[in-house]
Amino acid sequence: PSSIELARKTIQSLEENDELGSVVIESCDVRWQTTTEMPLWLQTLLMSEMRASCDATLAAGRPVVLGDQRINITVDSIKAALKETIVDVVRPAQGWNRIISNITTAWIATSPTESNGYLPITSFFDPQLLINAPVSLLKYPLSYLIRSPLTFFAFTSFLIVTDSIADQTSIPVEQMTWSDWALSLSVALLEITLFGRIFLKELLAERNEILAQSILDQCLIYQQQQQRVSNGDSTPSSPSHSQEDKTLGSSEREIRYVPTNMTMSERIGSDKEKTVVAVLGMAHCNGVAKLLKENRIQANKK
Repeated sequence: PSSIELARKTIQSLEENDELGSVVIESCDVRWQTTTEMPLWLQTLLMSEMRASCDATLAAGRPVVLGDQRINITVDSIKAALKETIVDVVRPAQGWNRIISNITTAWIATSPTESNGYLPITSFFDPQLLINAPVSLLKYPLSYLIRSPLTFFAFTSFLIVTDSIADQTSIPVEQMTWSDWALSLSVALLEITLFGRIFLKELLAERNEILAQSILDQCLIYQQQQQRVSNGDSTPSSPSHSQEDKTLGSSEREIRYVPTNMTMSERIGSDKEKTVVAVLGMAHCNGVAKLLKENRIQANKK
């Protein structure tokens, strides 16, 4: 797909100009480990922007950061949100206000308030993106099936059962009464509320903060190195990017890298100013950019 080629070209172009710093990808160590354990032919078949970016970055001798929230934490958040939403739905006095508040807050956090520096809505209708859409629609479900077969079958079964119930209880449009329309719209509104809250809050807003923090951490590493260089000290000051050392200075928060055997000096590269690249799904781009542009993410203190 065109998005894979775009990621590769961006990384290669920066490397040719000696400007490539770290590359942050939308994945976690748990998901990444599962992917690397698949047969090579299957990894090739399911090649994604994240995998292609990782390969290009490691080939250039630069560090790759697994910048996303761990998948088990995300799954636990989704389960908790499902339970919370169901409880809130049956408690109109308090629950409905909380649902509206969650959706509104998450929408504001993930949506830009201006057009400058953000992806416009037309990005979703990019010709190259639309041409390759069938490939993505086939590849991503297949990827989830291979990595999490039980979850995939459980979700698929749920969709099949609910669709079957809907077919059995459906009424021809010409026979529907006002009460039937009201019930149908109520069910549709409930579904939108349930999945909208989870999508905006647990799948987007919460993970956006983790991704933005991962990007900022890397920017700080190279900023600190540039400051040392300007002060006449070219000794690398950032932490090791090795598999064993995963922390940023004295911060409690871990930075997880794709394991390599390169030394710290090799990872830092030259003293030239570097660019940190983030490879994210389109749904995350504007929300992460907003957090960084509006300084809503706190820098780790040393």
